[in-house]
Amino acid sequence: ISWEIDAGTRLVVAGDQHSGVTETCAWVYLVARVLYVPAYAWGVYGVRSLIWSVGWIATGVMLVAALV
Repeated sequence: ISWEIDAGTRLVVAGDQHSGVTETCAWVYLVARVLYVPAYAWGVYGVRSLIWSVGWIATGVMLVAALV
């Protein structure tokens, strides 16, 4: 697990900010990282960057949702 999702999940749990948004964002992040591995292995450069960005955006939304 990378540091950004770890920080996000810690913030959600510590702040008791569980919601449908935070759960969805965590799943989107996980799926994006799983899809990134074959995209990296096959050298699909444009899609790979898009997948990585989706994971980062999901993490950012989760952090904002946890702070609101």
